Amino acid sequence: MFFVAMATMIFASCAKEEIVRGYTGGDRPEEIPTSLKYSSFLDMDMSVNNDTCVSLLAFSQTSKVYGENAEGELALAISLNPTASAKITLEKEVIEVEEFTIPARVDNQLNVSEVDVDTAKKQKNQNLNAQDAFSDGQLSNITSEWMWQYIEGQGSSIDAAHVELTDVSFVSAKMEETEDENIKKVILNYTISYKRTDDTKNFEVSMSPYYFQKVKATEPEKPEVNVPGVPYFICDTIMSIKNDAQRCKFIVYQITPNSLEPADTVKVAQKTLTVVQMGKPGDNSLDVFQSSTTSNVHETSQASYKDGSSEVFSWRESCVKHHFRAEWNTNGLQGVGHTDDIMIYSSTVKVADPEKGYEFNFTFDGQLEVVKNEVVNENLSRTGYLGTRFLTIAGYCNGQKFAEHTGKVVLTQHQ
Repeated sequence: MFFVAMATMIFASCAKEEIVRGYTGGDRPEEIPTSLKYSSFLDMDMSVNNDTCVSLLAFSQTSKVYGENAEGELALAISLNPTASAKITLEKEVIEVEEFTIPARVDNQLNVSEVDVDTAKKQKNQNLNAQDAFSDGQLSNITSEWMWQYIEGQGSSIDAAHVELTDVSFVSAKMEETEDENIKKVILNYTISYKRTDDTKNFEVSMSPYYFQKVKATEPEKPEVNVPGVPYFICDTIMSIKNDAQRCKFIVYQITPNSLEPADTVKVAQKTLTVVQMGKPGDNSLDVFQSSTTSNVHETSQASYKDGSSEVFSWRESCVKHHFRAEWNTNGLQGVGHTDDIMIYSSTVKVADPEKGYEFNFTFDGQLEVVKNEVVNENLSRTGYLGTRFLTIAGYCNGQKFAEHTGKVVLTQHQ
């Protein structure tokens, strides 16, 4: 469900008082009594989540529409919420193959719809769909849609600024090893092209869903007698991401091989644990005299540890605190700054049963990397705006990124 955020602003002068008109509720505003000169700008955040057989792209948008009368005075200020998203879905999680091979795309279909106009809601919609077929039998379905609103006045009409998706392109396929030599991870890399209607540039974002290839088992020669083999144990691991935390499902199987019959496989233990997790930086607004920081500190603490266990599973969790402190101490302002204390957790896991004679050990190394820690100009339409300090951090598990977060500190001129 889409909704419209309304704002009413009042401007005054010594000669007269003029009311800036905007939305006051769910109904559409009255027609603007004079022709206005409109402009529209977009605030946008974007996120990508890659997982088994699915990759999700989401845009968070706020569109600002301003209208000026013939005298250049602000007569309308409206905030709207356009939407845009894309999803890549793979049909098969595991594909059996004779031998491992990096798949090639063998067929592609792409369709972009016409613009659909809803005059009752003053909305426009459009979507882009595609399907790719690959040489190992995988099918990739791409769906995307975007919605935006438009404003009508007396003799004036404007589409509010928004994001439009213009193309989806398959770039390459990559294969990675897993702990099982008979299974390999296949990553399909796509590029989604999009544009902001308040900008002349074209932008791209990567989406990378993945699945697995499994080599078909070859049938051994059948011996003359059916003799069960010596039982052995394996521990299968399945990784996933939930709530920006890396999780792992551990499954222990006992396998008894047989010379004439299929091997007897029995699940003997199972548990899912959060193995790596990272916190998020916060947002803030500060009144300062200048945008340049007088101090910008990043310190890392010594690791602390916490142990736990359940049945055949035991683990040690380590915690490292990353301390970020940016300060703007100028013109007698002391202690003006923003602090983020962000924890990142790593784990080592042991799965062992001395009586049955198995033990498996796993290490999940969590690392925090700083992507951006600086002040930039976002060109925000805010009185006294000086800049925005961005703190963007990324979390990695054994070298693979599982999360990325950004905190913003908006700086305005101290009065």
